[in-house]
Amino acid sequence: MTNLRFLLRLQGRLVRRDAPVLVAFALLALVALLCASAGPQLLTAELDAATRHALAAGSSTDVVVRTGVGNAARGTGRFLVAPEQVDARADDLRSRLPGALRAATRPPTAAVVGPDQRITADDARPALQNGPVGVSIALIPDARAIRLRSGALPGAAAPGVVDVVLSQAAADASSLRVGSVADLPPSSELLPGERLRIRVTGIIDRVGGTAAWADLGPVWEPRRNRNGTAAPLQIVALTDAAGLGSATDALGPFPAVLRLRVRAERLTAAEAHVVARQVRALRANPDPIVVSGQEALRVTSSLPEAIAQAEQEARSARAQFLLLTAGVLGTAAVALVLLGGLVAARRREVVDLQRARGASVLGVALPALLESAVVVLAAAVVAALVTRAVGVPETAVIGVVALLATPVALAALAARGAVRRAPANRSDRTRVRRLRRTRRAASEVGLVAIAVVALLVLDAGAGLGGAQPNPLLLVAPLLLAAATTLVVLRLVPPVLRGVALLARRSRGVAGILVSARAGRRGAALPVLALCLATGLALNDGMLLASVAAGQEAAAWERIGADARTNAAVDVDRLRAQPGVRAAAEVVEIRGTSVDLATTSTTATLLAVDQGFSAVVAAVPGTAGTNAPVLRRLDGATVLPVVVDRTLARLMVGRTLRLRLDSGTVAARAVGVLPADLPGVAPGQTVVADLAALRSRSADPGSTRTLAVGPGAGAALAAASASGSTVTTRTRLLAEQRAAPLVAGTRQATLLAAGALALLAAVALSTAVLAGAPERRRTLALLRTLGMPRQAGWWLLLADLLPLVLGGVVGGAAVGVLAAAVFDPVLSLAALTGGRADPPVVLSAGVAALVLAGLLAVLGATVGIERLTWRRDRFDEVLRAGGRG
Repeated sequence: MTNLRFLLRLQGRLVRRDAPVLVAFALLALVALLCASAGPQLLTAELDAATRHALAAGSSTDVVVRTGVGNAARGTGRFLVAPEQVDARADDLRSRLPGALRAATRPPTAAVVGPDQRITADDARPALQNGPVGVSIALIPDARAIRLRSGALPGAAAPGVVDVVLSQAAADASSLRVGSVADLPPSSELLPGERLRIRVTGIIDRVGGTAAWADLGPVWEPRRNRNGTAAPLQIVALTDAAGLGSATDALGPFPAVLRLRVRAERLTAAEAHVVARQVRALRANPDPIVVSGQEALRVTSSLPEAIAQAEQEARSARAQFLLLTAGVLGTAAVALVLLGGLVAARRREVVDLQRARGASVLGVALPALLESAVVVLAAAVVAALVTRAVGVPETAVIGVVALLATPVALAALAARGAVRRAPANRSDRTRVRRLRRTRRAASEVGLVAIAVVALLVLDAGAGLGGAQPNPLLLVAPLLLAAATTLVVLRLVPPVLRGVALLARRSRGVAGILVSARAGRRGAALPVLALCLATGLALNDGMLLASVAAGQEAAAWERIGADARTNAAVDVDRLRAQPGVRAAAEVVEIRGTSVDLATTSTTATLLAVDQGFSAVVAAVPGTAGTNAPVLRRLDGATVLPVVVDRTLARLMVGRTLRLRLDSGTVAARAVGVLPADLPGVAPGQTVVADLAALRSRSADPGSTRTLAVGPGAGAALAAASASGSTVTTRTRLLAEQRAAPLVAGTRQATLLAAGALALLAAVALSTAVLAGAPERRRTLALLRTLGMPRQAGWWLLLADLLPLVLGGVVGGAAVGVLAAAVFDPVLSLAALTGGRADPPVVLSAGVAALVLAGLLAVLGATVGIERLTWRRDRFDEVLRAGGRG
């Protein structure tokens, strides 16, 4: 009991004395635990947001079920939904859906629209004034969503007559009005000569929104058709269930669209994966939602493809988050070990006293283990309250490291002070020393070899194509930093000894101190922490620079200019507008048949005007190298063209023939494109002069206009016709960068870089504080010899030079190697929107920023120690035994 009471009182005194360091240890453990638990949470939130963004992109992800509506007595041989049972069938469909799909979709909406019927002026009474009209009969989706302007709603009608209502816009465009009657053409289902008559009973307005309006077609705004085989005007007439029954009796079953809109705001990435699997199963086999074995259902939805695309993009985010997590948590673990070592160093005298009184190594470490348990438990409780998450594997690893850092350091300190037996024979002692050096060298070489193998495996891309990223990304940065640290610790002492030779020739205390301490081997853990933090912070900066450059290149690649519109514009007038450096008219004809001398193929034909080369020259990167080749296009006897490299390899000679709708055009290749053209879909490409092609063939097709310059977007929007869509590169770039997955990954990278900077400061400060007592003792001895107080600066510089030099050199090596090996396997094209992964950008600005941050941390740490010197009384330092 006496020994236990003594240990408890001793531990309490040590806790009070080391309270500042223990508080710093608890804060560092809290930061590490927060990073460990917040990282997966942030990734999950970003993946969920990306999934919702993908599903909210359009209506194509809705689940659409198509069936037939009509009277079964017609003898069609299949089940038909009765017109008055359409809403009931929609409710029954929802009850039959799988659970996850039912929870992820809104109640279905039903839209029943018949086939297009063409009526001429002679078919209507009074006669139509605006020519032929195409009419589709549809079921009123909700009587409460319409308001009667004039006339009456559909009611009981004579056999063969369907009462309908029209919108005011449809009535005005078709010249139909209340009381108008029109006979539809005979149907193949009827006896010769039978016709279905529609009678307009009312004009309506929309007073409520219904999700079915989009599936009903041009109810409220008539559609103008440019297709010569269709009526110039298309309208939709609405009727009730009774009228729809008469129409289906005459025209046959009507298709019904039961649409299930996805609740994207409620879905998570994991739930969306389950929903996609259920939709895919219903597309292959809709039997679970069939009400009768004779019902012919067809299920369509692009939801599985949208989810698959989102998951493909999520792989890059998962891999990048894994790399960021490895850097932050690895550096945090090393910093915790350093702080634990600092606590142990402050208790060296107590450990020596305990060992002198016969305490075992376990007796020294056990009280520290209980102390660490309290500190780590408090940090874990606070982290759990902040993040509301427990049980993450990374959190458990950090917790174990924080728990064991101080006890293990104290146990090592106690074991080092034990009496060790050494051989009495000199040759045996030499053999033991050689054996230790050999073992150490073998372990270092083995670690370097393992790191090299890990980098080679990642460079080969092993395991990165699956649904989950390679777990090696979590270990490889730590192995790379450890191997680099070992190499740096071997290389720094010889370099410093060379510096010492130069410093020895200088006058004053600087040369003496630097030369005396330059040959010492630096501590491995501080150098490892700085290598890891500096290197991965540098890699994070280069990663951001690479993604940003890739997004810029992708925007140029997709637009081909600063602005583009898919409409014809007066290009000469556009070039004269302020802020427009170049503009071009381009006609793209995909799937053009190209006859070569020995084979034929298909390619994309681009017909461009003379300004296209100037537009291409303004595109940064390799795309601009196409401009000199494009200037060779001019009007010649044979149409001059420029081909891409793939077509050039297929050609024998320079002649080829282009098969267009208006005939065959002979062409001659005058050049080969050295790079892909921006704004053009990948594939085989033939470029011709637009004016020369028009002189040999009819107008080849639709025109688009490109413009470059700071004012290109505004000038193109002003020159375009109303209704034309102008796409600008800056807007496309902003949309890509604002995408949830892209913005979230960038934010995570910035947070990781900030956390690494904080951890580097902690590691450097801990290393400085750990060596402070020994420096104060040395400085006190130097003061007794008459040296000035300013000698402490040179003493601190001599001690920190190996650490800083190792951290800078090792960090630069880790950063460059990480960028060269890790970044190419992260599938960054998913974040840039480009066709291929962007190249690694070795940014000098990022390197300067990281170096400046390291120097700022070093300056702050040195300044803090300088302030402590003012409080030291060096005679007391020496009287206390050399430890302050």
